[in-house]
Amino acid sequence: MDSETDRITAANGGICPVQTPVERRKAEIRSILEDGPKTRQKIKESVSGRAEDVLASLDEMVSAGEVTKTGTGRRGSPKTYALVVSVPYSPSKGERQREPNPASDPVDPPKECAGREARQDVIRSILEMSDKSLTAEEIRDKWPSGPIPKPSLATLTKDLDAGSPTPGPRWNPMWFRKGPDAEGDRRYNSVKYSIRALADWVYCGRSSPARSERRRA
Repeated sequence: MDSETDRITAANGGICPVQTPVERRKAEIRSILEDGPKTRQKIKESVSGRAEDVLASLDEMVSAGEVTKTGTGRRGSPKTYALVVSVPYSPSKGERQREPNPASDPVDPPKECAGREARQDVIRSILEMSDKSLTAEEIRDKWPSGPIPKPSLATLTKDLDAGSPTPGPRWNPMWFRKGPDAEGDRRYNSVKYSIRALADWVYCGRSSPARSERRRA
């Protein structure tokens, strides 16, 4: 053993750390106090080592809050030491958090269920499955049951208009919009089946080159 570093060299050349004298004395004090409070004199007699070293280690444990000391040391009031027992924290009744109750607590819908993009995906699917253009009310009537709740007519109309913006440099509609018709309704149809409508949108009501050639002829 190396007395300067308190290490033991093992047979295989490894280094095995051991307790220092102070740590060893404190371990003995803990072991004695585990049986209950002890007087200063009893601890001094029970722990190996010089009395002054034992008492110094005991005072260090008191300063560290590991051991409590009671008594004045006078006649009839001996200094008595006990281990500090750590009690796990338990929140009071008012501090305890209420466990969630799935039966009564409202559950927030998934974020994807409330967004415009999710609704527009449903709209596009409805239009692609239809062989004719549809009004907003007809689209709402065909709304499938599922995680995306059926929107109000006003919300649906806004979603439809947002998906068929006015033609421009970066125009990329999700569907085409026509109208209002004779009944005052706007109708929407899928881009997938609206090549002819696409041409009408591109020329924005103007005559196509082919029509101009026919007129000149």
